[in-house]
Amino acid sequence: MTKMNISELEIELGVSRQTLHKYKRLGVIVSDEHGKFDPDEVQTAILEYKNGAGAEQETETSAYWKARREKANALLAELELEKEQEKLIEYDSVKALVGEAVTELKASVAELPASLSRALLSCQDAEEAEKLIESELNRVVGKFRSALNDLRH
Repeated sequence: MTKMNISELEIELGVSRQTLHKYKRLGVIVSDEHGKFDPDEVQTAILEYKNGAGAEQETETSAYWKARREKANALLAELELEKEQEKLIEYDSVKALVGEAVTELKASVAELPASLSRALLSCQDAEEAEKLIESELNRVVGKFRSALNDLRH
């Protein structure tokens, strides 16, 4: 039989061009220096590949992907369980709660000058003023801490 290119082999053997190129990449079939193939040699090589090393390779590949899929499913199940046990929280929830807490903190800090300026006028000395400022800062930080503690619940 005369040698053929991939397109002719596709028609002659009824094997898709894509599959023939795969076999060529894998070294199952080999072309001559002109890129031509002996159809009988190709057919024999494909059959040997399917019945021998190729079948082994396919089994190993299938086992690999099956194990990988099983591992991924197990990891997903663990994540779901941790989420149910409230060991995990979703990113969007955390982002929203932290955003709200920061907004409240900004508002509280923005109110400090007005509330402190009036109260500081009635202070008798620097020590009393310092205690007042510390108390107000603790109040603001406490509100922020309280808002962040909502992340745990």
